[in-house]
Amino acid sequence: MEFNCQFYEEKAINNLVEHPEGFKSPFNHTNNAIIPFFLTTKERKKIKRKRKMDKQRDMQDKLKLGLIEPPPPKVKLSNMLNVF
Repeated sequence: MEFNCQFYEEKAINNLVEHPEGFKSPFNHTNNAIIPFFLTTKERKKIKRKRKMDKQRDMQDKLKLGLIEPPPPKVKLSNMLNVF
């Protein structure tokens, strides 16, 4: 079966797929709105506890390395006799 058409060329037909050129979105994606998210009470407590532990651990590391002086001993009623 032969095709006699002026637009038909055997060289132009192949097994590759041509994809159309992409188009720009009509929406502006550069101005993304910041959506605030709120932590639950449990999550806030967990973050606070972790932050305090990290601070305490840093203080202990500095004491071990000798970068800071140890705090003075605390005077309590139970060890009052040892102090005097």
